[in-house]
Amino acid sequence: MTINEDYKWAQTAFQQGEFDTAATLCRRILKADFGNYAAAGMLAEALRQSGKLDQEIEAMKSATGPDGDQAGPYLILAGLLRAAGDATGAVETLERAVAIDPDMPAIRLGLGLAYYDLGDLASAETLLGRAIELDPACAPAHYFMGNIHSQAGDWPGAIDAFSAAMEADPGYHNAGLELAHLLFRRRKDEGGANRLGRAADLVLPAISQGIGGFEAMLLAGKILVELKRYEEAKKVLEVAASRPEKHSDLYVALSVAYINLGEGGKAREISRRLLREYPVGSRPSPRPEAEVLVLEFLSYNAFTRPIYGPNTHAHANGIAAFRPERVSLDHMFIQGIMVDQLESITRKYDVVYNDVANAEVNVEHGYSSAVRDLLDRTGLPVINAPEAIDLTTRAGNYERLHGVDHLIFPRTIPIRPDADNMEDIVEQVMAEYEFPLLVRLASLHRAGGIERVEDVAGLRAALTKFAGKPCYVIQYHESKLPTGMFLKYRGIFIGGKFFPGRMNISGNWLVGASTTRPGDKKLIEGNTEFQNDEARWLADPAGAIGQANIDALYAADAILGLDNYGMDFGIADDGRVIVFEANSCMNFLSIQRHVPKFPYLRRACEDIKTAMADMLVAKAREGSAAGG
Repeated sequence: MTINEDYKWAQTAFQQGEFDTAATLCRRILKADFGNYAAAGMLAEALRQSGKLDQEIEAMKSATGPDGDQAGPYLILAGLLRAAGDATGAVETLERAVAIDPDMPAIRLGLGLAYYDLGDLASAETLLGRAIELDPACAPAHYFMGNIHSQAGDWPGAIDAFSAAMEADPGYHNAGLELAHLLFRRRKDEGGANRLGRAADLVLPAISQGIGGFEAMLLAGKILVELKRYEEAKKVLEVAASRPEKHSDLYVALSVAYINLGEGGKAREISRRLLREYPVGSRPSPRPEAEVLVLEFLSYNAFTRPIYGPNTHAHANGIAAFRPERVSLDHMFIQGIMVDQLESITRKYDVVYNDVANAEVNVEHGYSSAVRDLLDRTGLPVINAPEAIDLTTRAGNYERLHGVDHLIFPRTIPIRPDADNMEDIVEQVMAEYEFPLLVRLASLHRAGGIERVEDVAGLRAALTKFAGKPCYVIQYHESKLPTGMFLKYRGIFIGGKFFPGRMNISGNWLVGASTTRPGDKKLIEGNTEFQNDEARWLADPAGAIGQANIDALYAADAILGLDNYGMDFGIADDGRVIVFEANSCMNFLSIQRHVPKFPYLRRACEDIKTAMADMLVAKAREGSAAGG
């Protein structure tokens, strides 16, 4: 019998609970191939399940002794020690194996995994890298390298590593599932549709073989919904819904599939299940100063966080990352759950935080009217009135802000290009704009869906690419440092007060968080000049960009009429502030996760959290005083 056949039989025995048989088969595999990572892992788990792991460890210790001359037995013993939680013992054991065979890839892999268990990721990365040098097809080394990159927030590195694991072993479905998760998370990047297709190709074979369980089925369903493959999504998600595990994302994704398949009755039933199984009402004690309903609309954002339930402190705009002892949050959606269902629930709250925040989408689909209906029925006060949000389209902001003193808001016109009007658009743009300019999809607030155009040929190409879709033509402006790097600031207005947010730099004109931290880590880590500049900006915004520019931002705030939102801006060569965009879709606290590496960010994050809580509590008291 071959090693592969033995392994298949071992898998079958393990799945049927025949752990002794599985262990026997794994020992036979390891006798022929000491470095078989999969067999070693199954052996350890089979022994654990049968209660014989400690017994096997003692037997292996006796068999190997301190002066053995074969590396393989030490390698097997180390795997068992790791399974027993003794990573330190595994390191000591593998150091003996290294002395016997320093160029055995499996030993370097084992050492890397032991250091990974100990939390020493730097040593783990070095050792896994050495294993890959010795054996480029070492799929487990690539897989754990991907995990290390993921933990560091290095998504491109993680994607490359998991891809390498799959290339080395197409049947390594754990790597495929991790890669699918990452591709799904990065679907908003340029080329996201291709990433989703690839993610589907990775996750569907895994679930067809029963790998990954409920989480893999849920991921597959969400990916298929994004791809508008609703019938397939329905089949996968209905199977997931029959399992004992529960997750609110399951109901949201299944509701979307039903709605798009014309099965409204099933969608409503799913909404009711969501309300039953994730009920509102549990509250911390004592009662917080403000109980807040965060109102959102159902979109792809729903699949990246807990979507409904009491005290969910994760939110697209970061609003929940403040003071849970003062403010309690619930999330609800105006799609999937009908407004009349929400009405009876909202009376438990003091204030609504309106995160139906994408003005372009609201105007196109009428979402704000549903928010207004809810507010009118309940009488609850609101942060960011829906009518104020609807005025913050890019074109609307240009009309209102381009005349503010000491402020540049790039010329912006809305278009919907097609074959019939393309030349008219070209003619209008040539009359009103200078190259370079930008053509971008109207509804996106991220790096994708935007083209920098240098000439008429490029303009026609961009219009053709976005034909039939609402777009903007935007005059290009840039903000650059003397070094030639591009620069962008984020500011946050909370209740009429300005707070400094992140500062981004990049060698690319399309500056964003992903190009600064962690995308181009070399720009930040070890770059004390940038860190000092960012610290100065956070401590003294007026000192960093000039009081005249701060005054201009306040003048814009008075016009916009929002309670809470963000501005992305730079500084032009003539010293004026360039406001690239201003809306309530922005993430206010994306820098918070980087505080451990950059401690100077902490104070700015704490100030934002406190101000957010103060604003919500004040609005709640205002509503109470008015009898709301």
